[in-house]
Order: sequence, then structure tokens, then C-alpha cells
Amino acid sequence: SSTKSETPNCPTTSTTSPPQTTTLMSSQIGESKETEADDLRSLGYYFDSDGYLRDTENSQRATETNIRNTSGDLVAAVAKYVQSVLFKTYHFESTLVPTLEEAVVPGARCPIFYSKDYDKKDKIVVIIQGSGRGLQPGIWSRTLCMTEGLNMGSMLPQIKMALQHNYGVIVLNPNKRSYFDQEKNVKHPIRYSERPESHALYVWNHYVEPTLATDLYILAYGYGGEVAKSLMASLAESHEKSIVDLNKSNGKTSKSAPNSI
Repeated sequence: SSTKSETPNCPTTSTTSPPQTTTLMSSQIGESKETEADDLRSLGYYFDSDGYLRDTENSQRATETNIRNTSGDLVAAVAKYVQSVLFKTYHFESTLVPTLEEAVVPGARCPIFYSKDYDKKDKIVVIIQGSGRGLQPGIWSRTLCMTEGLNMGSMLPQIKMALQHNYGVIVLNPNKRSYFDQEKNVKHPIRYSERPESHALYVWNHYVEPTLATDLYILAYGYGGEVAKSLMASLAESHEKSIVDLNKSNGKTSKSAPNSI
């Protein structure tokens, strides 16, 4: 590992299928998330204790062929449920970026999520999801969350393992790029988040670089791997020593799921 005064050690794992590292225990998913569970039930579904989405009418698991509700409301409710697990089970916190002073208008900011005291850890993993309209932090794949369960479609298993190994965790929000003011019927860009690459660089410079961590890691999926490469290239330009080559050693890009973070 190198020190912060030099170039940080930044191995990157990028996968073409959602990375699997561990399985959530039933008690971890089964803890009551009352408001979020009610939102799902109002749409005709609930998550069981193993993280599978089930129909409230017959308790059958949701599949691609039998899912009744494919609306944006269901997708949003699933994401809200996953984020509630981050907050209530793993004690995550969130903040809005950019700062209020930097924002185009006060509402034009987006949340990022991080584990408690992440900035005091020796090791930090930054999680970058793939691209997709409406894809929210905590989710690798909306479809897999609904049809294959949270162990396959969400970031919860990877986050659980990272915390168990005393990593700090930051979850980026690269797909939230604008804010729509309904009162004025105007869409505003979110400054520094106009593109996933600029969002990642902003978060890195303001929330990763200033920390105490000496070992910095990136876990990326889909287009998130391209964002990670862009980030490494930008950081290499700002350091005297080059960032680790993504095609060598621990930084190699892999099409298979990593065994560990």
C-alpha cells in the first residue's frame, strides 16, 4: 500500500454481471422496514426474509413472466426499501452533492451514501453502479432485485462483506444528473454530476481524498467500470506518480464475479 502523500493504491474490480461476495442472513433482510414495506405492499408485493419479492395475493415469488406491476412506482419502492436497509441495518448516512453554495439552485443536488465513520478507516471501497434510467444507489439491477432477489440484484451483500472486513464504504449516485422544478416547470442540471465521470471525480476529490485511508478500492458494474477508468485517468494526471494500471495485478478488469472485496 502507498500513502496518501503518494499515489493511493486503487485496485478496481469491474464486472459484467452483478458481483456476488456473500449472502445476507434472513434476519438482516427480515428486520421490519415499516414504511418501506407498506409502500411495497400497497403495490401488491413484499420482500420475504430471504430477500425475494413476493406477491401479496398468493405469496408467489415474482418472476419475469408473472410480475403484475412493472410501473416506475414499484421500481422506486424497491430502491427505497434497499436504501432503508442501508440506513436501518448498516447505519449508513447520506449527504447531498454538490454543496448548497455550488448548486445551480438549492434543489439541484443528489444524495450519496456512506458508512458511519468511513473517513476514519484505513481502507475505503467506492461502489459505482452501471447506467440506467432511474437506477438508484444500492441497486445493481432493478430487474434482478425483483425477479432474483436482493442477494443478486442489490449491493447489500457486497456492503455487508466490506463492513465485516472494516472497510469504509461510499456508494455513488452517477445516474442522477438533473433536478426538475415542478413549480416552475424547469429542469436544472446537477453541477458536477452532468455526467457519471464528473460525478465520480467530484465525490472522490471531496469525500475520498481528504480521508485517513491509505488503501482505496473501487467496485464497479457495467458502465461503472468505464467511469472507474475515467476516474483513474483523471487522478493520474493530478499526481506525480501514475495510478496503478487497470490491466495489471489487482487492478485488472474481470468478467467473473470477484471472490472478495
